[in-house]
Amino acid sequence: MSIAAREFVFLDTQIFVAVAFNFHGGALKTMKEHFAEDRLQLVITDITIHEVKARIRKKLTAELIHLKKFQKGAASSRFVSLPAMNAVLQKIDVEASVSDLVGQFDSYLKEAHVVTLTTELALAPEVFDKYFKEEPPFETKEAKKFEFPDAFVINILSRWSQDTGNEMFVVSGDKGMGEACKSVQQLKHLEHVSNLLDHVASDDDRAKFVRSEVADRISEIRENIAADFENYDFWVDDDYGEAIVKITDIQADDEPEILKFNAHTAKVQITFQASFDAELTYDDPNSGIWDSEEKQMLFVEQREETVERDVELIAVVDVSFEGDDSQMFSIDAIQLVSPEEGYGIETDESSMTFR
Repeated sequence: MSIAAREFVFLDTQIFVAVAFNFHGGALKTMKEHFAEDRLQLVITDITIHEVKARIRKKLTAELIHLKKFQKGAASSRFVSLPAMNAVLQKIDVEASVSDLVGQFDSYLKEAHVVTLTTELALAPEVFDKYFKEEPPFETKEAKKFEFPDAFVINILSRWSQDTGNEMFVVSGDKGMGEACKSVQQLKHLEHVSNLLDHVASDDDRAKFVRSEVADRISEIRENIAADFENYDFWVDDDYGEAIVKITDIQADDEPEILKFNAHTAKVQITFQASFDAELTYDDPNSGIWDSEEKQMLFVEQREETVERDVELIAVVDVSFEGDDSQMFSIDAIQLVSPEEGYGIETDESSMTFR
């Protein structure tokens, strides 16, 4: 294994949102291990810290509103004696929930020994110059108002990198952030945390071997995640009905990315682009009859419809090996991590999208 120098990395607010603020598992957990080993140094701005905390509040508030709506309509569920149901129906304190998740974020930063850059480093004239010239991250007039925080963040990172002479990975799925990094030589944009983890894993001389062996077994992985996706529970969005899904095409989007290495094991991520047919069966809205006693609509006919949709599937694969012997290489587990569960599929009459 080769020894690499410590590298600096900035995580955008969007990255924390994308992992649902899971600070104790997945990619953020692996990142923290690299921070502890001094392989990576986390750098963040005070703007980003405020943004993440604001997004935590916004996300939790929205989710708890949905939970309250469920609780309000759960008349019969209140009489279920199962502990799990009783827990779901308990009143949740929004402020306590926000405080808890914000506290986890603060702890994550502390444990990562984060370097925090402040707005004092930013040069407002440079930011406003890009604003009026509509340069990244101000790509469109509609986005201008929302991109001011990103513009100041890029300005801060740029000045710090230039002052210290250190290059920095900027991990963000935001296109404007990516475009803005192109104008700064020291800032290297990566779209996903998995891209960074794969870069770090490349320190290990076995990386090429593992990627090659996983690629040789791509058919097995593809079949497994296709079956897992088809076994999810799907339904007709905005209508009472069910959906049966069948994958029609699935292809790997790029080469496998290594998320983590151990002595004889590795965790690898593969992204697939897939197409599927969904057979939908749902109530015909034109056949509704009002039941005055039950105070609800009753539908006497159903519609059947087959729609075509596309989806991105992300799989995490656990492998084990002994040296570079292909005969001793094995796949131990295959998990479909995105999407994590089924979802509602809209009919073609309502829209050509799904959520």
